[in-house]
Amino acid sequence: MHPLLTLPLLFATNPPTVTIELPTDTPDALIERVVDSCNQALGEPRCRAAPASGEASTLYALVSWEGVELAISLRQGTATGVEVDSRHVAFSDSDVPEDRYIAAGLMVAALAAAQANEVPAAEPAPEPAPVPPRPPIAAPRVEPAPTAPAVTAPETPLHLGLDLGAEAGPGLRGQRPKWGGALRLWWLAHAPRIGASASASLLGADDDVTLRWTTLALGFAARVTPWDGALGLDLLCEATAQHTEASASVGAETDSDALWRFGGRLGAVVSLDTGSWIQPYLGATLTLLDRGLEVTLAEDAQGSEPGVTAGGSLGVRLAPF
Repeated sequence: MHPLLTLPLLFATNPPTVTIELPTDTPDALIERVVDSCNQALGEPRCRAAPASGEASTLYALVSWEGVELAISLRQGTATGVEVDSRHVAFSDSDVPEDRYIAAGLMVAALAAAQANEVPAAEPAPEPAPVPPRPPIAAPRVEPAPTAPAVTAPETPLHLGLDLGAEAGPGLRGQRPKWGGALRLWWLAHAPRIGASASASLLGADDDVTLRWTTLALGFAARVTPWDGALGLDLLCEATAQHTEASASVGAETDSDALWRFGGRLGAVVSLDTGSWIQPYLGATLTLLDRGLEVTLAEDAQGSEPGVTAGGSLGVRLAPF
């Protein structure tokens, strides 16, 4: 509670009861913040939210918003009663929304306490003239209570996800391209947006020679764009081990051979924020291995693959955290 706003309330000898009405689309949690701050300011439970059951209240506060400007109309008894006071408070765009509602409750309590402190006339005027609205004043800065419940969900310190997709790239020179499936497990810190990734893929190409590429990778990942952006861009730098197996049939005989190669891989993944934990993504990779690959069949060259290759991927990202 802001100390400057509680000073007028200390002199209220008989605090009135107040019913507070906010716009119908106001979340229940924010309505509770307004009522709680009003009760804390008056020192006892004399504020309640509309519609209020039971006996009528002494005052009725209509609270409304126009952008970041708060308007309060204090009336006698009901929403249609005579207006006895009003306030217009301009907030800054940088003010926390929850703090604005806390300030609204404090302002209602201050107006109600001011009414209780006024000396009553010998005979109430039958039709008191409405109080003209006062010019907007700067909104007081309200320090949020340390134990106040958060309105929004807390940010997780770690983001985990799994990418499932199809990959494709050039095969041997002069042969069909290779294609297949891949999965990647990644985890990133919320701030800074860096972490690790581990992936595995299996690609194949069938021609005169059947080839299978099995790739394992482990390395670092970094999120370039903010978490709340519509598009996410992740950069990858991984150590890679690739096992290539070639097999072919010559007459009634089948021959095969395999080769391990090692190196690194650079990648980029662009994902689309759909508002849920299922997101489509598009990726590109550049793989650099320690040597190239050449395949021969019955002393006839079938094709070769350089040590540097590129590829692309398309799939679905599962990011529940």
